[in-house]
Amino acid sequence: MTQESSTPEPREEPVEPRQPPPPKAPPPAKVRKPREPRQGAIRRVIDTPLRDLARGQATGACNLRYQLHTSELPAQLRTIVADVVRRTRLWRSERADVSTELIAHFRDGLEAGEKSEALAVAFGPVRRAAKLIRRAKKRNRSLLWKSTLRTAQVVGLLLAIVVGVYLVATVRLFTGTPTDQPHDYLADLNAMALAVPAEQRAWPRYREALVQLELSQLSPERRDVTARPGDASWYAVADFLEEHQDALALVRDASRRPGLGYVAGYEIDPDDLVLWPELEAETAPRSFGLASMLLPYLAELRGLSQVLALDAHRAAAAADGAVTAADISAILSIAEQVREVPILLNDLVSVSAITIGVTTLGEILTSQPEIFTDEQLQALAHQLAALHGGRIEIRLDSERMWFQDIVQRLYTDDGDGDGRLTASGLESLSAIDGGRAFQVGPLAPMLGLVIAGRRDMTEEFTKWISRVEAENAKPLWRQDSMRLEGELARLSESKLYTARYLPVVLLTPALGRAGRNAEVVAQQRDALCVAIAMELYRRTNGGWPETLAELVPQQLPRIPLDRLDGRPLRYRPGEPTPVLYSVGADRDDDEGREARDPAGRTGTRLAGFWGGDPIDGDWVLFPVKRSVARVGDPSGRAETPETPDPAES
Repeated sequence: MTQESSTPEPREEPVEPRQPPPPKAPPPAKVRKPREPRQGAIRRVIDTPLRDLARGQATGACNLRYQLHTSELPAQLRTIVADVVRRTRLWRSERADVSTELIAHFRDGLEAGEKSEALAVAFGPVRRAAKLIRRAKKRNRSLLWKSTLRTAQVVGLLLAIVVGVYLVATVRLFTGTPTDQPHDYLADLNAMALAVPAEQRAWPRYREALVQLELSQLSPERRDVTARPGDASWYAVADFLEEHQDALALVRDASRRPGLGYVAGYEIDPDDLVLWPELEAETAPRSFGLASMLLPYLAELRGLSQVLALDAHRAAAAADGAVTAADISAILSIAEQVREVPILLNDLVSVSAITIGVTTLGEILTSQPEIFTDEQLQALAHQLAALHGGRIEIRLDSERMWFQDIVQRLYTDDGDGDGRLTASGLESLSAIDGGRAFQVGPLAPMLGLVIAGRRDMTEEFTKWISRVEAENAKPLWRQDSMRLEGELARLSESKLYTARYLPVVLLTPALGRAGRNAEVVAQQRDALCVAIAMELYRRTNGGWPETLAELVPQQLPRIPLDRLDGRPLRYRPGEPTPVLYSVGADRDDDEGREARDPAGRTGTRLAGFWGGDPIDGDWVLFPVKRSVARVGDPSGRAETPETPDPAES
């Protein structure tokens, strides 16, 4: 048998997996050698504290990097020094001192054989060390610096307070709204006028007469209210009166109507624009309330009173007693009708009209008493005595309404009588005042804090007007309203008081003077009633009475009092006319010698009572003399009779 030879199969060696080559070691990082700080001459000067420069030394002590670089301290300690110095937040010179001290401290420790690690541990927390060092350095600063710092802190605190208050005041001012449902005081004032039936109202007749008279278009010669028969200027006036007798008849007819019927408002009635076409587009801002009512009719009625007075002189010159009496009666009726709207200005115009009527009747009764019948004189005396219900006065109720109307438009209402000023209210105050005390602008919120609140403002006004009312209620000889005016005038000189209580300052000063005007006119009215009684007595008995007591009770119920001393009016019998007089401002009896100022004028009969030194002499009430014509006046016009002017009050 053949033996098969077999070749052994080759052994397969196990193949080991190939290992990746080991990664190459990264090249060593380049260590940047810290740059040595520059310490050149310029840099050395820049880094020198001012105290060293003042001594002429350029130390470069404020270059902290240079100090640390040259300190030869280990990096760990240099880091501590740099961190502490940075955290102190001191001045550059102080940080340089701290760096120098810390470097010296660590250098002493190293020289004593201490390890840097031990010194770092012993030094403690960096933050705490920086805080203690900062406190110590600040404590050692100069008194001037500490004072300056405290001042800056106080100023900053005050500024923060002011800004805070300003923001609060701004929010307070601009978030407030006036009273939601204001009371309609205008309707209250117009209640009497609206109650007059339309067919009985006098105003439409007055309007018709005014259109015919065209008073505003008259030349100065034709509207000369001081002209009298016999003057060179009288002829132009007389021609005007003769041409407009129909219009004057309308005026007299209107004066006999039971009510005026003029409804006041914030705009002109279309029917009245024929008188005041320039007011067609004018509408008073209602935000001002009653203070902005349009009342042009008052000047027109006063003008009608003056025209009636001129016509009374014309009629007297023609010996027409009926027309003379009718004109004077119409003037007095206008004085009553104008009080229908109970406003202070209306009352002042009423007092002015009474003065015109009394002066006119007094002049004519002095010069031409014979033109009147007994019945006419008696009717005029009764009408005079009944004026204003028997007591001529200035009512202040409307001023309270005016004030309350303003207040409800200026302030919010908390329901308990108080409230704060609003932005719209501040604008209204500025407009009413003409911008003198208030300028609405960036400081408006602060002004809102200065101005009194609703309750405080109301209490201040009530205090003053109550004092004025109490003073006006006294007889004239006991009044001391000048003192009240002086008190308020002194307060008004204070800008702070004026800013805080502007409505009070605007309203109250003239109230005392207005009350005295009424008393003066009442004295003239009383004297004229006595003069009429004297004339009636003369007609009955053939001569003047020896004393006023002879007039009671046949011609007079009683003898009126002298309002300047509280005693009966003085009387000096004589011919052709006796003298009826008051003691005057000096309060002593000069037996009827008339007071005259240094220029010889008698129009200052109450000088001293209105302020200043009283003039010696008496106040002659009857006979009523016309003022002396101006010297050198070619027109021969006399001085205007002393008539209270509403504008002055």
